[in-house]
Amino acid sequence: MTTETQPYPCSDCGRSFLTGRALASHRQMKHSVAARHRAIVKEVEQQRAAAVPPEAARPYACAECGARFLTQSGLENHGRQAHAGRGRRPISVGLVAFAERHGWKCHWCGEPVRYDVNDRHGLGPSREHLVPASQGGGRRADNLVLAHKRCNQRRGTIDPEAFRRLLAGEAVTAAEMWPERKS
Repeated sequence: MTTETQPYPCSDCGRSFLTGRALASHRQMKHSVAARHRAIVKEVEQQRAAAVPPEAARPYACAECGARFLTQSGLENHGRQAHAGRGRRPISVGLVAFAERHGWKCHWCGEPVRYDVNDRHGLGPSREHLVPASQGGGRRADNLVLAHKRCNQRRGTIDPEAFRRLLAGEAVTAAEMWPERKS
């Protein structure tokens, strides 16, 4: 029997453990490829969060909808795409009727959907499939709801209940967001 109390040192960091199983668990959690990947993902998320400028740093505001932009050209592009009279795509009659049936209210965030902008604008109307078309969801009335274009795009193929929890600020795992995917 050895006289040392912790005979299993980690070759990466030098920390010692009482059992080989504890050392193996430590190496899996701290020094594996997955652990390095988690650290990189966390660092990238922190960098992205730091890179998003506050509203005060976005000096160019759209007079029509209040959207803010970093540059004058960003504001001009927004104006051409969302509010320009010439070349502006009007909302289709079918989409207007659909929005009327749903009360011009976004299914996801509950905010009003804008009717004075076209359907390319983030606050404009879009038909949202509760079960995505890519997963076999059809265009039946019980599978379609009204949503902002941006809410529709943010959701993508995320499970409806998981997306609601995300919007509420709750933590959601990838398995909850995409339950049909097998790991």
